[in-house]
Amino acid sequence: MTAIVPPNGSPATLVEEALDALLTTAERRDPLVEAQVAVLEAGLMLTRAGAVTPSPGQHDRVQLLREALGSVRAAVMATGVAVVRSNDAARMAGADAG
Repeated sequence: MTAIVPPNGSPATLVEEALDALLTTAERRDPLVEAQVAVLEAGLMLTRAGAVTPSPGQHDRVQLLREALGSVRAAVMATGVAVVRSNDAARMAGADAG
């Protein structure tokens, strides 16, 4: 799969813009929003890591990959909380209707 990138923007720039837009408009106390932020952060780190040419003794790429992994882990945790809260809300709505 090949990403189509506008001539004036890099993939990292596009992900940064999406992350900035989300951070300025969303409520991060919502676990779903936190999961979205974490996924975009992981995407940004992976995009940046892909732009780094690996070479012996250079740890920039490894650090970016570790940060991406941390963001993915955070996304999994936040998504799990969002699932539990959504299930609870659905049960409560069903109890209210019944």
